[in-house]
Amino acid sequence: MQHRKTHNHIYYLSLFVVLLTFNSCKIQSNVSSEDKQSIFDSTVVDIDGNIYHAIQIGNQLWMRSNLRTSRYNNGASIRKSPASNNLSTPKEVGMIIINSINNHYGNLYNYYAVIEEGLCPSGWHVPSADEWSTMIQKLGGECNLGELSNTNNGIDLYNEMGGMVNPENIIDPISGYEETGYWWTSSNIGRNTAAFYQLSKSDSCIQKSGAKESNFLSVRCVKKNISERKSN
Repeated sequence: MQHRKTHNHIYYLSLFVVLLTFNSCKIQSNVSSEDKQSIFDSTVVDIDGNIYHAIQIGNQLWMRSNLRTSRYNNGASIRKSPASNNLSTPKEVGMIIINSINNHYGNLYNYYAVIEEGLCPSGWHVPSADEWSTMIQKLGGECNLGELSNTNNGIDLYNEMGGMVNPENIIDPISGYEETGYWWTSSNIGRNTAAFYQLSKSDSCIQKSGAKESNFLSVRCVKKNISERKSN
């Protein structure tokens, strides 16, 4: 009798383990490996030798810091412009403002530099508005600032607020330095206007907006769609 009771206990315990394993597999199968995978030790180097850490978000690979290069990836220099009250930006010429105060925030680029081929390291590019949106949704949405600002395993936007420069504002062209981040997308949304994403320390959500192409904003780079690269 005791033997039968022990046998039954073993049977039910084995059945429980099988069911638990089966249910765990079912739950895990609903979450793709791409959604869960993050690469924290990947790095990319630009033409100037600046090193950037990268993070995989879904099937995108993003730089975790703002671009700091002063040259296109073919070696050609980007025309420099001073961040001062006499700032003058020729039309449709790619230009850069070197952040000489603290290069931790990266440099600022006008949109004409953004759309020049080769601003990002080889194999990388300036993300479109859709690519920014995809990344933000993967991290929980526009108002999930815990992930968007995470310094350990996120995209880390809060520590990269380099402000912006508006060359048409003669009195005070520099705004938001160390308080607001502005990041170009590659998406043109109208005459002389392109889309960018903005996040301030006082904001509860990241926002998409538009700015004149002559303005100077920060840039993040993204790697070509990883799933596409694997299939090519």
